[in-house]
Amino acid sequence: MDSGGVGAAGRMPVVATLGQWVQGARPRTLPAAVAPVLVGSAAAYYYLEPVLAAPGTPGVEEQIERAWQEATVAVALSTIGACRKIFEDTLQYAKDRVQYERPIGSFQAIKHKLADMLVDLEHARSTAYHAVWALSDASDDPALTASIAQATASAAFSRIAADTIQVHGGIGFTWEHQAHLYFKRAATDAALLGTAEEHRSRVADMVLETAVADADGARVATGFPA
Repeated sequence: MDSGGVGAAGRMPVVATLGQWVQGARPRTLPAAVAPVLVGSAAAYYYLEPVLAAPGTPGVEEQIERAWQEATVAVALSTIGACRKIFEDTLQYAKDRVQYERPIGSFQAIKHKLADMLVDLEHARSTAYHAVWALSDASDDPALTASIAQATASAAFSRIAADTIQVHGGIGFTWEHQAHLYFKRAATDAALLGTAEEHRSRVADMVLETAVADADGARVATGFPA
């Protein structure tokens, strides 16, 4: 997130969140920092309001961290909306496209791809919803859940977008079909506010910082209660 550098009179722009959602088209009166979010097939916008604060002001770092967490979760939610859209379109295509006198969705290979896409979608959706709850009521560590959500959602989007092209077959590789647009968007979203690998590393650092060594040493899972 670009802080904009130090402005006039030594004042540094700091982003503070309003936490407001706007359904439908982008209103003309919204601030410039607007994150588009696709919820299913409906558009929504989650926006942040830039606020000026002097360097060293108490609470500035916390504001920036909070803004980064909310923006990260907003990107994850946007990603999940796109995943849901292309999954639903792909599922419908598998029902409608007929090959060898039967819908291609009846073929086992296509069934497996669709099942994997749905598992990825629901997994990502669960992590993102959990991150929203953590941000809303501090039921969990917001920084940890935001990174988990973005890492899971961006990886899921990449796989679902790639499988969408495969299920659509020849038409999925053409410029005339929208599948390639989602594939490109998956690559872009995966780099926004940190890649999946960077977020996994961040999660590992946060978890290991609070990890406590087992006094009895490493245990081997046996399937029986400890």
